[in-house]
Amino acid sequence: MRTTGLCYREFTREEWEAFSAKHNQWASDDDINQLDAEECTFIGLLGAMDMLRRGVPEAVEACQAAGVTVRMLTGDNMTTAT
Repeated sequence: MRTTGLCYREFTREEWEAFSAKHNQWASDDDINQLDAEECTFIGLLGAMDMLRRGVPEAVEACQAAGVTVRMLTGDNMTTAT
């Protein structure tokens, strides 16, 4: 399962205006990493499972039958890829 922690931090109006002037919509990982964890309030933990899309096994088999070598690229572990 893909695990994501959720937290928030309140900003003053000045902090928010400075932040939103620097960023279009979303913060980068570098910006998130600069936040002091002690300033954040933990609100929850999510676990999400990436289910195999309908038709994928059949599509892989069709490619292999046509002589195409199928390779998977994943940042997950071997169990997920299998």
